[in-house]
Amino acid sequence: MADLDAKATTLVLRSTSKLTYDGVLLMLSKICQGPFYNYVYLPWPKLAVVNFTSPEVCRAACRIMTILSKMETSGIRYVKQAAIQGLAENLSIFLAKSGYQSMMDPGAPRVFTKNGTPLPLSLAANIYSQAVPVQLQLEPYVSNASERYGTLLSSRVARGVFFL
Repeated sequence: MADLDAKATTLVLRSTSKLTYDGVLLMLSKICQGPFYNYVYLPWPKLAVVNFTSPEVCRAACRIMTILSKMETSGIRYVKQAAIQGLAENLSIFLAKSGYQSMMDPGAPRVFTKNGTPLPLSLAANIYSQAVPVQLQLEPYVSNASERYGTLLSSRVARGVFFL
């Protein structure tokens, strides 16, 4: 099984084929058998980021998905702890990188309440997001990059293309 920190709640799931939100949510409903996740994001066609409601649920889901990954028919290539942990942190990173206008995109993350009800992303951003502080922290780098390298690089830094 993948090594997880004691407080880990977020996993990265790599698939052997293209993922859809409906497919990932169906798989999670079968694995978790309840509303035990609150954030699902598909940043790439074969990659899912899932935040669970507790470290215990995260560990259990990781165990199950690791076992499934050993079966060729499961479609799971591997599962591991995500670099960014937590609903608020993942949502904030998404908004800092993609901007608030991206909340309406079909590929935007899905956020859920404690009882599993989908939460509009604009409301979730108001409740959980720390994106404004993240963007303010990036401002000195944007200004510095603009002075040194011009506007192309500074716009990439502002969008979070380069991690600092």
